[in-house]
Order: sequence, then C-alpha cells, then structure tokens
Amino acid sequence: MTILQMKFLNISNNDLSSDHQTKNDAFRLSEQERSLKRLTSLQRKFEKNPELKQRYQEVITSYENQNIIERVYYPGVPGKVRNLPHRAVIRDDKETTKLRVAFDGSAKENGPSINESLYTGPCLLTWIYSTLLRFRMFKIGLISDIRQAFLNVGICNELKYLLRFIWYDDKNNLLFIYRFLQIVFGITSIPFLLNTTIKKHMENYSDAFKEFTKKFLKDLFVDDSTVGVNTLSKGIQFYEFIKEAMNKGRFNLRKWFSKSPELSEYNADKKKNKALLNQEDSYVKFKLNRSNYMEVNCVRVLELLWNGKSDELEFKFSAIVQEALNLSLTKGNLLSVGAIFYDPLGLISPIVIVTKLLFQALCIDKLD
Repeated sequence: MTILQMKFLNISNNDLSSDHQTKNDAFRLSEQERSLKRLTSLQRKFEKNPELKQRYQEVITSYENQNIIERVYYPGVPGKVRNLPHRAVIRDDKETTKLRVAFDGSAKENGPSINESLYTGPCLLTWIYSTLLRFRMFKIGLISDIRQAFLNVGICNELKYLLRFIWYDDKNNLLFIYRFLQIVFGITSIPFLLNTTIKKHMENYSDAFKEFTKKFLKDLFVDDSTVGVNTLSKGIQFYEFIKEAMNKGRFNLRKWFSKSPELSEYNADKKKNKALLNQEDSYVKFKLNRSNYMEVNCVRVLELLWNGKSDELEFKFSAIVQEALNLSLTKGNLLSVGAIFYDPLGLISPIVIVTKLLFQALCIDKLD
C-alpha cells in the first residue's frame, strides 16, 4: 500500500473506514439554502408522482435501517456543516436498483462545493479495454458485482458533518437532518476510496491466495468483477475463496454468472442446497437504452452484452434500427443514434463510422 493510500484509510477493530482528505477551505462552504430549494422542487415532483415519492422514501428508510445514515438532532454550527442536495436517478433497465438517490457534491452557492474541497485521489481503475481482453482470453468467464459497494465503506467522524442531507415528514410537516456513516454516491473521491479499501482488505490474503487475489484485483472495475479461468476446478476454487474473503470485509459479491453449465450447477452450500448461480442472482433481462428485449442467455459485462451460452459478445441492431426509424431526421438525432453503440473494443467501428461520415457530410453541405 502506498503512503497516499494509507493516508486515506483508518483501521480500527479490523474495520476499514475511508478518510476524505480535505483542502483548507473545506469548512468555508455555503449554507443549506440550496438544499432546501432542491427539496422543495423534489416535493413538487412527488405531488405529481406519488409512486416516485414512495420509492424514494423506501430508499431513505432502507439506508437508515442498514445504518448507512443516522438521524441528527442538532443543526450544527453555521459554516461547519454541509447539507447535500439530492435527487432521484431512475434506471428501469437495472434488475435490482431501479431508483438511486444521488447526492450533488458539486452544488455550490457562495463558496466552494464539497467536491472542490476534497482531494480526489489518483485513478486506480484498470482500463476497460484491457479488462475485456483478459476476460476473453480464458475458456470460462465468471462475473459478479458487489452489492451497494460504495455504501459498505465507513467515513471518519470529521467528514460526517459535511455529508448530511435534509429530508421531511409531510404528515407532521417536519424537516429532518440525516448524516452519512458511509461514503456517499455523488462525491468525487469515492472511486479511489472504494478501490483503496478493497485493495487494503485483500492484502490479508495476498500470501496464501496470491494468484486469486491478483486476478480479482486486476479485473475489478469499480464494483464489477470480470474474471476468466481455464478449468472448472479453478472456477470453483476462485468462487469459494473470493466470496468468503469479500464477505469478511462486509462486501457481498452477488449476481454470479458463468458460461460453464457445470459451474452454474455447482452447489456452493450443501447444507442449504443453494446453487452458486441461482435465478435470483443471475442476469436474464436487459434494456438497451429505451428498447426492451429478452435474452435468456445474455448478461452485461461492463455494459456489453455477453451470450454465456455461445460465449460471444452481441450487439442488438434490430432494436436500435427500430428506434431510429421513429426519430425525426435531424443531425442531433443522428448523433444520438450513433452514441447508442457502446463499443470499447471497436468491434463494430466499420458500422458506427457510417453515422459519423453521414453527419460530416450534412455539416459540409450545411444541412439541418
């Protein structure tokens, strides 16, 4: 672990917590007026959409029940606290977390934003291009992700005063203040803090399980694990080790999926007769932007569709073509159709470049 990584981490009673390193102006932040305005705007949306309000409240309640946040019964010293604005981010294409409460760490009024007052830390993420190439090199692919990864890392006491937000009880016409006990989605430093925390935790296993530890960390992109093995026995050993190791750090690896039928049928817990890859934790349904389709054997690997049965990366052109036919003929829509294709490996560049050439021709001819 580097000196920089050590500076960002606290270790107490075998628990890891992150320490957002602040700049000198961290506590010269604007007051809660903007947060109240955002909350008022959110309330107006709730009046038009009661279902959204219910789902939003369920997220807040869930955070409180899981000790991710705690109620604050004092307003704090002006200039020494920060109440973050928040909003709903809806992703109906997600199988699990369809609504996420996003906190705006970039909001500011008369002073610096919280993100401007925190040191971001270096980027420790691996290149998607390299990760996908390594994934395709092996006979058996095995993927999973970490449940609520960011919300599993604690923060130091000092920063809890900066990571607060306002909520309300409309029945009693009361405002509540909560503060975070874990790192917050929306803060600029969280990718570094999460990556550093996981690396520090996995150092405990680097001697006895060097091969698996190195493989897991090398092919972990934020909270997505995308690894490959050449034999069934290696796949089973990797699963058993990494599942137990991450559980000890309070990280729950879920949504396991493999192209190997044998690995899919492997019984990870004989006492409970619970299969390694069960239906509840597997991917079967996806949504490409606004176009729905079902693919029983397809899952997302770093946002690319992977057919586990045929072991091929797939691009669904029919849904995109149908969507394009329903759009008006404008340069903006042409660009949006071209942007639908997510292709970090450049596999379909000969097709995507056609839309770019057409856009270039329209610009040269000065057509709208």
